[in-house]
Amino acid sequence: MNKLAEQVTSQERKQNKENYLYLLEKGKGLVNLFYATIRTAALYEPNNDAFRKQIGPLMQAVREIIEHEGELSFSSKEGYLFLNQARLRLDFENYVASRFILEFTQKLQIYKLTLESGISQSELQDLICILAHTDPNEKEPFEAIEKKIF
Repeated sequence: MNKLAEQVTSQERKQNKENYLYLLEKGKGLVNLFYATIRTAALYEPNNDAFRKQIGPLMQAVREIIEHEGELSFSSKEGYLFLNQARLRLDFENYVASRFILEFTQKLQIYKLTLESGISQSELQDLICILAHTDPNEKEPFEAIEKKIF
């Protein structure tokens, strides 16, 4: 391998590591915000001050990650949460929120949720409300969500 190729490979590894660390850090906050917003949406209408206080910070976090990464994708696999390709680590600080999100998405049969550039706060708010008010005991909860969205 020539020196230029080695340098490019080294820079790519450094960039990948920086992106991974960025996602780990932002993921903790995002999981907590997502958890709090879902729980709040289950209790309050979207025009309620309590809900509006939650959706704003969630939207800001979503926009920041999308701006940095190009998209935001939550997924779960084998009991782990992923933000884009980074496996989020469960720790004491976000254990309850992470477990809730894992169980909540599994009950609703959502294994991947991707938000792309251009999502508005109104669209995010609608999505959160749909998720919060979908009965996980329905025969096909994911299909019920699709019908509400589309």
